Amino acid sequence: MIGGGPFYTEDVAKSKWCPHQQHTCEASFCMAWRWQPLLADDAFKEAVIKRREETKDTGSNQKQAVEYVMANRARYNLPEKPYLGYCGLAGEFLT
Repeated sequence: MIGGGPFYTEDVAKSKWCPHQQHTCEASFCMAWRWQPLLADDAFKEAVIKRREETKDTGSNQKQAVEYVMANRARYNLPEKPYLGYCGLAGEFLT
């Protein structure tokens, strides 16, 4: 589990048992699969700090740096699309 809940990569999820279908989980091929949104984790925060250093931004408004990093995630070796998910059969997982 990653991120404080039962979030799995697709490969790990496919090794889990699906009680609804009586076979292993199909991950994103299942209509119940839900992707965990990309979060502002430590790597993202470090990328924003790096961007502010690159632009010599010393102001209190980080909005431009955040927007830039969000639009250029690959430049900072951040995932560009969600990679963790969970079974949404019972509804949304609340953290």
